[in-house]
Amino acid sequence: MALKVLEITATAALVIIVLFLIPIMLRLSKTLKHADKMMQETRPGAVTVLKKAGETVDTVNKQLETIEDITTDTEQLLGKAKASAAALEKALTSPMAKAGAAAAGATATGFAVKKRISKKLKGR
Repeated sequence: MALKVLEITATAALVIIVLFLIPIMLRLSKTLKHADKMMQETRPGAVTVLKKAGETVDTVNKQLETIEDITTDTEQLLGKAKASAAALEKALTSPMAKAGAAAAGATATGFAVKKRISKKLKGR
């Protein structure tokens, strides 16, 4: 008899659980249908947005490549300018250049003195 009572109680409990689960399952079904409908409505827009995002990424990558080329060219120009400046500095600071500058200065001074002397002699 106790076994019969246990079977009846288990059956009743199962029926009660099923009765409680039915409205929950119906709500879940409606929610899933609504989510499916929303996904179907947004899918075309999402595809368009993803395509545009891909195009934007491609454009940005091309711009980055251009910037990289410009940076490389600028580095090369700076290297050449540095080499030119070093060569000019070396030429200006070499002993031969110093001697040449001193000779040019002495020649210019000699011409200036000669010119003054000739003016003074003419003015007498």
